[in-house]
Amino acid sequence: MVIIFQNIEEFKKLFRLHYNGLVNFVNARYVNDYDEARDIIQATFMKVWNGRDKIDVSASPKSYLYQAAKNTALDHIRKYKSRVSVVLEDDLERLDRPEEVDRDADSFELKTKIVEALDVLKPKTRQIFELHKFEGLTYDEIASHMDISKRTVESNIARALVLLREELKQTLKFEI
Repeated sequence: MVIIFQNIEEFKKLFRLHYNGLVNFVNARYVNDYDEARDIIQATFMKVWNGRDKIDVSASPKSYLYQAAKNTALDHIRKYKSRVSVVLEDDLERLDRPEEVDRDADSFELKTKIVEALDVLKPKTRQIFELHKFEGLTYDEIASHMDISKRTVESNIARALVLLREELKQTLKFEI
């Protein structure tokens, strides 16, 4: 067992050496928001420092930090982010600008119906669908994150699409 991150000075060096790269990594791959990426990396370093007695780094500290940052980012996305709600919030803000209401009314209504249609999905299927369609994660990333097979992800996405298509066909009264 190789215990690293024990010495505060060494930890500070690792922080200074990898902080910017980790922020860029999380920003580019997961959140597309530098402030959010900085918060995620701060949380990552806090978790590493607080759990330093239990951390076993058999590879390089850099690899460990990137994996920890990825896990923290995915947790953040799962717990606090939903692009559906962000999109709907943007649409709700536009309602305050009357000139945009008419143009965006159809789009808003469609998005609202899609969000409502998601309620027909089982929780696991919905989570997989949202991670793929709204968060942009690949099947492999979802499988790794949820500790399921890629085939399970594929079948859940296919099932979700069939159910949503049927639900929206009934709701919108036209064939999709």
